[in-house]
Amino acid sequence: PYLILRDVSASARGQRGGELPWNEDLPREVADFAAAVGDRHAPPPENATNLAPALRLALGRTARIAGVVIWTDGQFTDADWPSPAASLARAGTEVIVVPMESPPADARIVELAAEREGRSVRIRVTVSATGAQRRRLTVRREDRRDPLLVRDLALPGGDSATIRLSDSLPPDRAGIYVAGLDGGDAFDENDSASAVVLPARRRVALVGSDPAPLAASLASRLSVPVDSLDPSAAPAEPEGWMHYAGVVLADATGTLLTAERRGALGEFVRAGGGLTLIGTGPHASPSDRGDPLNEVAALRPNPYERRPLRLTVVLDASGSMAGPTPSLPSRSPRRKFDLAIEAVLSLKRHLTAGDRLSVVTFSDSPRAVYDSAGEAVDFSALHDALTNVRPGGPTRPANALRLATAQPASQGRDALVLLVTDLVTEPFDVSDMAVRFRKRDASLAVVATPGPQSTPLPHSSVEELAGELGARVIRGATLTALADIFAGLLRDARGDALRRGLFVASAPAAPFDVQLPSAPLDAYVLSAPSPGAEVLARVASDPILARRRVGLGRSVSLAVPLTARQNTAWQRREEALDLLAAAVRWGLRPAQDSRFSVELERDEERVHVRLLGRDGDEPMNGMNLIALARPAGSQAVPRSAAFLQVAPGTYETDLPLSPRPSPTSVIVRDTSTGRTVWSGAIGRTYPPEFTATGAHRDNLRRLAELTDGRIVARGALRELTGELSSEGFAPVWIYLLTAALGVMLMEWALMRIRRRPIARGEHRTPEGEAAPLR
Repeated sequence: PYLILRDVSASARGQRGGELPWNEDLPREVADFAAAVGDRHAPPPENATNLAPALRLALGRTARIAGVVIWTDGQFTDADWPSPAASLARAGTEVIVVPMESPPADARIVELAAEREGRSVRIRVTVSATGAQRRRLTVRREDRRDPLLVRDLALPGGDSATIRLSDSLPPDRAGIYVAGLDGGDAFDENDSASAVVLPARRRVALVGSDPAPLAASLASRLSVPVDSLDPSAAPAEPEGWMHYAGVVLADATGTLLTAERRGALGEFVRAGGGLTLIGTGPHASPSDRGDPLNEVAALRPNPYERRPLRLTVVLDASGSMAGPTPSLPSRSPRRKFDLAIEAVLSLKRHLTAGDRLSVVTFSDSPRAVYDSAGEAVDFSALHDALTNVRPGGPTRPANALRLATAQPASQGRDALVLLVTDLVTEPFDVSDMAVRFRKRDASLAVVATPGPQSTPLPHSSVEELAGELGARVIRGATLTALADIFAGLLRDARGDALRRGLFVASAPAAPFDVQLPSAPLDAYVLSAPSPGAEVLARVASDPILARRRVGLGRSVSLAVPLTARQNTAWQRREEALDLLAAAVRWGLRPAQDSRFSVELERDEERVHVRLLGRDGDEPMNGMNLIALARPAGSQAVPRSAAFLQVAPGTYETDLPLSPRPSPTSVIVRDTSTGRTVWSGAIGRTYPPEFTATGAHRDNLRRLAELTDGRIVARGALRELTGELSSEGFAPVWIYLLTAALGVMLMEWALMRIRRRPIARGEHRTPEGEAAPLR
């Protein structure tokens, strides 16, 4: 069959009516692709056009398909598709590219720009249309009820319109401007845009469980206003934090802000804001190291590598685990052992590269199905090993526990055995088993799942062993909750990230030119420096104070919880408050230099930056300036470009950005002093998927060239597939007839060679020999 790869992304909307014209004599298979490759059970997300996964699917089937038909508009949002495209050509696979080239008419907001001059803000909106459109444009500031502009637009196809307006904004507030078109086409996603204007005066936000006393102390030392924010009222969008030049987060546990608010705060820092974290980020499991707050912090909580584990999961694989689980009316029942497998695989989020894992299953006899030995856990191999287990038989855990404790005590790793069973087990010698656990210095935790037919769980040898070892037993746990139970048990086994005692902090030099408080600490968070962080103070070898640059912003971490019960003596010292104020001051977004004004203009692949520098009436010439830009959500190093002076006091540069980012933060830095002289942002328009609609001719042409394929219009596809169908049936009878005639002639010739002629007076004998006539 031919494999048809059908583009179902949002940019192809309105162009997929009906099926492709196809000759029914030619077999075919259809696969849909957009952000990924989907099927009829799980359609792919429409918010991107990623061609590479679809091409790799075709590569995996080259031996089982006659060719590939790619039906797409060519508006690819991934950059790695050329490599698998070239691989298709090397595989000799026939490729036919069918363009989608009839998009519905679309109007979009191409740009929303806002630039500040004191209290005045200049706003520019550009709207374009691919077909004749009548739309209503509304521009508003988020904190105002009445819109700044409402205008009806009549847009001819292929044309654009630019509208300019102005607004008055308090100097200590950020302006968040939103422009929108009323509904009227197939692509709502590109009908809105936003832009942010940063405050001309700086403010600081303090978020904590009791922020008022600390806010007053910081305000007097910083000489800038400090706003106390309740955690539940903290902004959930990056734009909400833009009112502030810096944020102080006093969080002893890392969970004061919701995940959404932590993500917004992290984006604010990367866009140029400052963060001072007093305490820690989330650290319930190793997977929390990727939390948005930990990603921008200078110190990340790190209790995991300090307490590596040698974990052994002893898993009941008796006949009771082969049965189905109770199910909801809308769901099909699932095998109990399959849920247990999923729980074991969920350990991936909670184990580190320093941990070791083995899994033992048991019924009438134990079986070691997986052991990572001295290596990091290979969860792919673990999955394959568990799926090959066939539960059945009685429940005899004793030998499985002996196998789990067969290894000697581990140096540098805490040994933990997790036993999962329904407690309906055969008895064993509890005292002997307890001795084995103590010799191996191993801990035990028992998860007791419901027994067969929901019978009450008995008091068994397993529970007696847990009691003798002081182990935790979780009775009546459902298999669906097993993953969460595993996570909690591992968290308990590692211990708290907070180290308690009496500690003296030290520093090679005065951090931020402020002496460390001489009072001892009674608690700090076990942490590790983030990449690129500079450690400024330690307790012994443990870092407690560090700073780093993150994107366009700055971050300071003090891994010392300051609460009503923790480090109270330290908090009473003036040096501690002076140190906090100096840390906050270092991280603040620089104040805008009134001598510089900047205009930002973005097209599809670049930001044009034009800067005018004047000191009074005199142009500022001969400056060494550099522009840095960072798209929202990007983890990469900010793009940079040097300015070129084009006129007295006037500098210009272009920053390459591809694909269209949204939004983008920009700063201008004086390289001779390292000082940031201007900072701003380009607002959000639309995602890359909606940059353009209709056929992207260059991409389609390149796709055909790389695959050695051809571009075929949709209307010509039926005729082409008819030809391909005819080519597929060869006239075999002609070849068979020719071969048969050849065999007959050969046989006749051979007989002529083998038999001599009969002379006069002779005849043939039954054996075929010539003999004289009688």
